[in-house]
Amino acid sequence: MLTILLTLIHSLLLTPDQATQINFRSIDIDRAKEVAQKENKHIFIDTYAIWCKPCKEMDRVFSQPDVAQFFNDNFINVKIDMDATLGKSVGAEYDVVWLPTLIILDAEGNVKSKIDKLVDGQELIKIASEAIRSKDVYTDRGITNNPFGGGTTKIEPVEKEFITEDNAPIVYVHDERASSGRPHIMYHEAYLHMMLMDGKQYDVAKKYLSTQEDWATDKNLKFIFDFLRQTNSKEFEYFIKNKHLFEQLVGVDKVKRSIEILIYERLFNGFPRPDFDETLRLYTWLDTNTAEQKAYDYYLKRLIAEQRNLEYQRLAKEYLTMINPFDHQQMYQYSYQMLKSKRSDVDMGECMKWAKEALIYDDQVPKYHLHIANLYFLLEQKTNAKEHCDKALALAQQKNIDSSEIYKLRNKINTL
Repeated sequence: MLTILLTLIHSLLLTPDQATQINFRSIDIDRAKEVAQKENKHIFIDTYAIWCKPCKEMDRVFSQPDVAQFFNDNFINVKIDMDATLGKSVGAEYDVVWLPTLIILDAEGNVKSKIDKLVDGQELIKIASEAIRSKDVYTDRGITNNPFGGGTTKIEPVEKEFITEDNAPIVYVHDERASSGRPHIMYHEAYLHMMLMDGKQYDVAKKYLSTQEDWATDKNLKFIFDFLRQTNSKEFEYFIKNKHLFEQLVGVDKVKRSIEILIYERLFNGFPRPDFDETLRLYTWLDTNTAEQKAYDYYLKRLIAEQRNLEYQRLAKEYLTMINPFDHQQMYQYSYQMLKSKRSDVDMGECMKWAKEALIYDDQVPKYHLHIANLYFLLEQKTNAKEHCDKALALAQQKNIDSSEIYKLRNKINTL
């Protein structure tokens, strides 16, 4: 009961701002250290800019009651505008490259932790708690595989500027001329654009990789994997040739899934669409054992959909005579497409040959019988036409398939 009462009294003593958000003080770092030493607290620094959208996301985290309570109890909290004069000096002193960067100092001003990614309330409290408990000071961990996974990069002091776009700056980075000579900046910049989803990450990634003589380091392998975009690229060629290295780094399943996504994206959404040779190569990367069959299946269906009938007939005949002479579905389709072309020189005997061949492998398909019935009708062989038409009707009714086309043909046959 006493604990509950004390908690209630404490909450009543808090001002509305203190209860609902972190109480940031308008003081510089030296003054913050003086207050922290006096109150036996650590220092929490939030670096921000008014144009920074991720900074506004963190402001919402700072407004969570449990976060506000924890930081108001344990920290002297300081918010630094990086566009202001003080922000420039803080950025240089603490190597602030990305916004927002959150910095935790002890009362003496030693850096205990730096966070250069978006975090939720619970993660922020966890990191801050560990910083308070730990006796170690923060050491630069260099370039990580993902700069948003923790840690920042030690950089040489150079002139910095804010890059703006449509009056809404995106990121605090070196200008293009400066960053082009500093691969580690381009490395981080690529990941930042990925997080912002503004579509610029791939160009930056290519620039970064062009500076790397050795792509086989773990850092560069992970970078390549993260920024794979299309199969028609040097990065993908390297990925395929060195697949075993990527499998060792990120796992066999992730590599397989990435290949599948990129290949299917190329097959079904690529422009221009892949020709047959490229299609076969793409499926070979998926599975050498099934590549040929799947490549023909895909490409023949595409030729039909695109109404490229002559190309279809040429490739289908090649497939049926050289690749798979047992594919009755393609036999039917080949015969059907020959007839559908309505060319004057259509070989009815060739059509009938492949149609009957399909029936040998499966005589329980209504459309096979319907197609043969139609061929006999065109040849004015009423008895044979009626026989296959009746068979098609019986199978369609048995399988609960629409029979309207069969009835239309039967009516035509009756006129012979």
